[in-house]
Amino acid sequence: MAPPRVRNILFGLAVVLVGATGFAALAVAQGSPLPHTAQAQDGTGASPWDRQENAVVKQADAWFENYKFRDGESIPRLRIHYATLGTQHRNDQGDIDNAVLVLHWTGADGRALLSPTYMKALFDRAQPLDAHSYYLIFPDSVGHGQSSRPSDGLRAGFPNYGYGDIVDLQHKLVTETLGIKHLHAIIGMSMGGMNAWQWTEAYPDAMDGVMPVVSLPIKVSGRNMLWRRMVINDIRADPDWNSGHQAAERLAAGL
Repeated sequence: MAPPRVRNILFGLAVVLVGATGFAALAVAQGSPLPHTAQAQDGTGASPWDRQENAVVKQADAWFENYKFRDGESIPRLRIHYATLGTQHRNDQGDIDNAVLVLHWTGADGRALLSPTYMKALFDRAQPLDAHSYYLIFPDSVGHGQSSRPSDGLRAGFPNYGYGDIVDLQHKLVTETLGIKHLHAIIGMSMGGMNAWQWTEAYPDAMDGVMPVVSLPIKVSGRNMLWRRMVINDIRADPDWNSGHQAAERLAAGL
């Protein structure tokens, strides 16, 4: 069980995340501009879920040569893009002790978690993940954002990967690239929440606590699986599918 201080922080996060979602929805519905902190104004536009680059975070790439996925397939050079916010704090042994891994949902990337809504609700002064107290890490999971993904050119030739591979690469980023032996917490939304659950199973001693949001440690529900299968079948039924090698102009147009 997480220490009391971590449990209190995670409870506060739950309250703030629910409030932030409702706040953003209300602002959009009313067509009113969202209030911004100085940090949000520096890094993002007016949309509460804007995925523009945030100027106050540090962007970087981690590269892994000849990376082998769990099913045995490999890729010559794999990139994991990530952003960091805040300053590292080191304990008496010289180890970073204030790192929090923040994980995005399916189809998103780290930029979605650095939008004005999240900046104001979570990372401002006196908020649950105050960037003045914590060292926050926002990776683009493999297959998403600016990390290696099929649309970079390999298309259907990109190695098969799953949530286990996503978590493995997050762990390599944290431990090998950033040199962090132990995380203060892991916060994940939806797919990121599933990744957080998987961290507790694969690396149970790697963090003080986890908070999966909109995520339960159960099999994918029938309705969720159904719509995913419908999308996959619709794409593969396209006359120009060509086993995942559609014409470049159709890919560029999102067709």
